[in-house]
Amino acid sequence: MAFERHVTLAIAALLSTASPAFAGPRGGVDGQAVTVMDQRVAYLVELAVQDARVNDIGFRIARAAANRCPDQRELAGITLHSASQYAQDWREAAQQAFGFRGEVAVAAVAEGSTWADAGLHVGDRIVAIGDTHLPAFNDLQRGNFAQTDDVLERLAVAPAGAPLAVIRRDQPMVLTLQGRAGCAVLFQIRGTKAMSASAARGSVSGQRPQWVSVSAGMVNFAAEDAEIAVVLGHELAHLVTDSEAQRARPPARTGTRQREARADRVGLRLAACAGYDPAAAAHFWQRYAASRWIDVLGNLGHPSSRTRARDLAAEAQQLRQSSDAGCGPELVD
Repeated sequence: MAFERHVTLAIAALLSTASPAFAGPRGGVDGQAVTVMDQRVAYLVELAVQDARVNDIGFRIARAAANRCPDQRELAGITLHSASQYAQDWREAAQQAFGFRGEVAVAAVAEGSTWADAGLHVGDRIVAIGDTHLPAFNDLQRGNFAQTDDVLERLAVAPAGAPLAVIRRDQPMVLTLQGRAGCAVLFQIRGTKAMSASAARGSVSGQRPQWVSVSAGMVNFAAEDAEIAVVLGHELAHLVTDSEAQRARPPARTGTRQREARADRVGLRLAACAGYDPAAAAHFWQRYAASRWIDVLGNLGHPSSRTRARDLAAEAQQLRQSSDAGCGPELVD
């Protein structure tokens, strides 16, 4: 099985440039000061809401792309996090926000996933996979993703039906490992206000996963889930349509407008196949164009936002007239 790990709440925990600026205490409820710690906790909780939203949408799109992906695996539809991924100056806020106890915990469970059906809850702490008990976090460790990566790797090779031991509100429970087939890609949200999204190919051997990243700024800009699906679908389209030779090379920072236009078309179909309204794509790029006057001519090999809105509106019209929206094994593009 593979698990979609959003680098959960990777916010300034590891990159100071991703953190919000805190100017110090400000007036709060009933005259109480709002401290830097209060602001950090609130920020983490809000980003967790966004993370869960991206997890739901990414899970649906990854399943829709299963027939097109060169690498298919069992998807859990969950996101994991732990105190160990935070730098020391953010760790106390993370512990207050999420109640970390040392183990890797569940940050999000996708709606419609088998894990949701099995009863896995946000906040469950994973203590054992099969017969293997997992070590707790050592507070002397520096902020990194080694602990969550270790759990993800163990989950990826665990056989279906293996027991998963968790602790929920201090009560031990045992669930059964299970998943649903989908495109082997991991989704992450980046804690930055910049309007950006990207895709990174994994290693040819498959040991390094594929990633789709979207910024918190882009998620906040989206008017509805269908617009986020358009963004995630576009980036995933780069991974599923690139040739084998392209996948063997490091990911390019820019691409030709033809390549980007193709990713727009395939991404729109992926979003539609996942059940999202394809009309959202044109609406998204129309609003984006209105908010970015410098984007009139396009940039870095991308068509302009107005061009993308026009072309995707036409593509959405074709999808509405199609019986299957190209969702078959070949996912026509």
